[in-house]
Amino acid sequence: MMIGNPDAFAIESSIFEAYDSPGQMALGFFVFYVGGRRYGYREPDSTLIGTSFNGVRRRIADRGNHKSPLPSEADAAEIAAAVSHENSLDDMDDMRLYGIPWLQFFSALYSSGCVLAPDNEQGFDDGSYVLQFDEGDTVRLIAFHVTANYQFEAGSLRDVRLPQEDFYGILQEWHTHFEFEWRSLPKVT
Repeated sequence: MMIGNPDAFAIESSIFEAYDSPGQMALGFFVFYVGGRRYGYREPDSTLIGTSFNGVRRRIADRGNHKSPLPSEADAAEIAAAVSHENSLDDMDDMRLYGIPWLQFFSALYSSGCVLAPDNEQGFDDGSYVLQFDEGDTVRLIAFHVTANYQFEAGSLRDVRLPQEDFYGILQEWHTHFEFEWRSLPKVT
């Protein structure tokens, strides 16, 4: 099932096996499309979808609160480079991004829920990152892939802005359709 427009923003998921457990829900795949590119594994058994389902529900409830600590015109490539180096540098105390110390930037990024993916899901172990920034009536999505060398792949970078109503509408529609599909399937014990 795909909800949204993959050329702007879409969510695609598929259930391979459904489970009774609300924490697991289903084995399948759950991916994002941003600016015409897919982020996440799209294999029948990529991940358990319960974490993503519950994460989407929380994200909808926190609508408008995913605020970037950076100015709205901050360069997407600089943000992607900073995030891709997050786990590679031992001492980031002296580094800054738009005048903000990197550690403060990362703390704000995670505490405000700006990291849409990965969200503790195996399905995004391909190095995919999708960042979401609520900016007034719009949502800015910055998506990219990070290599094993802690570099972001320049060709994977997407920077898309869309009306907040459209973004949260896609989340809500996917959440509703996925729950209906999950409830209608026989469960594996």
